[in-house]
Amino acid sequence: MTVGLFQRKSNVSKLHDPLAYAVTFDNDRITVLPDDPKKVPEFANEMSLPSQILDMLKSEKRSLEVDEFSSTLGSSKDSIRRTLNRLKDKEQVIKVGKHGWGLTYQSPSEVYIK
Repeated sequence: MTVGLFQRKSNVSKLHDPLAYAVTFDNDRITVLPDDPKKVPEFANEMSLPSQILDMLKSEKRSLEVDEFSSTLGSSKDSIRRTLNRLKDKEQVIKVGKHGWGLTYQSPSEVYIK
């Protein structure tokens, strides 16, 4: 079983990233190990829209258009546009060409999109 923890609100600090734990039950023990919530399909809709957009760009390793985000993530085009513009203000994404969006940078093992 995998358990996910998602912080939705905070009065005094920023929101923490989601956490997941894989719990296994054996005859005489219970094991709890950290897991990646982004890799659990059931948690995909629980992730924030900015996180889903960034993860999609990282996995696709190419620029994407608003329509592609919208159809894959099931969010409205307006929500996608607003989120992309917020991510652009934070310098996490850039406009690529006329309609595309890409990551401003990726880890050295990934493709650069500039």
